[in-house]
Amino acid sequence: MAGNVAHPSVNPKNKLLLFSADLTPRNGLDLMLAINEGDSWKISPGTTRNVNSIFTDAFPVFTGSVGFVFSSDRPGGYGGLDLYYAEIKRDSITKPVLLPPPFNSEADDYGLIYDASTKTGYFTSTREHAGVDNIYHFQLLKSDDKETAFNTEDIVNIQENSRKSALSSPMESVSVPEFSNPTPPVTVSDHKLPDSFVLEGLYYDFDKWNIRSDAALILDNLFEILRQRPNLKIRLIAHTDSRGSHAYNQKLSEKRALSAVKYLIMKGINPQRLSHEGRGESEPVNQCRDGVHCSETLHQANRRTEVVVTEQ
Repeated sequence: MAGNVAHPSVNPKNKLLLFSADLTPRNGLDLMLAINEGDSWKISPGTTRNVNSIFTDAFPVFTGSVGFVFSSDRPGGYGGLDLYYAEIKRDSITKPVLLPPPFNSEADDYGLIYDASTKTGYFTSTREHAGVDNIYHFQLLKSDDKETAFNTEDIVNIQENSRKSALSSPMESVSVPEFSNPTPPVTVSDHKLPDSFVLEGLYYDFDKWNIRSDAALILDNLFEILRQRPNLKIRLIAHTDSRGSHAYNQKLSEKRALSAVKYLIMKGINPQRLSHEGRGESEPVNQCRDGVHCSETLHQANRRTEVVVTEQ
């Protein structure tokens, strides 16, 4: 398996294995799932597509047979890496639920582990001092007998007095009693996007500009960001690999950028919020220029689409 893999977690039945990997040319971490087939583990790449984002998704930990927690720095969180909860349902994963404070903060929060038998757990956070990791302890008071022991109903709501006193120092316990007022959801529109970023995972076949099924999932994530930010305007910039003439690749990149724009318009985004540009082979991300022999994986890394925020 090419690329780096890390953060393995096996569910209690030893049937499912979650881990983080940078198996795509974008060099970012995604969640991956493998299924125990007796004498080997088989990776199920399609299962995690709807839980991964164009940002970092890492540190998965099973909290039950199908439930797990992971961390992501995707827009819509409280800041830095945030903790999310999701469940594996046959061939798909449920929409991730953002955990509220005091689990999440404006700093990095990750590496949560949970013991269903004692309803207690630990996680790592840099909330006390930037760049300094500390370990925090928590306890869930409400009990249930569901198979997914780490039930989001136990953690989505936390009393205000607990938020003020909990996690004020490393290893301090957090009590999570029953509640009545849910924490309001945080939307993407609450946070500023970077000025530019690559649509990681949005790739094109050689000499093609059609939107592949895997690329459509990436554009769906971008559509959701645009939907939640009605004032956001962006420019999509497409790049090609070095194979072919400069003139041909320039036209090809323009077609690819236009294809992505048309897909977003088809989903319902106002065309006035979108613009596009092709830059051909002029800005490769690696050494694969004219006359350099490269693998298909390296060439594909250059066939990418960049997002530039023009107004937000």
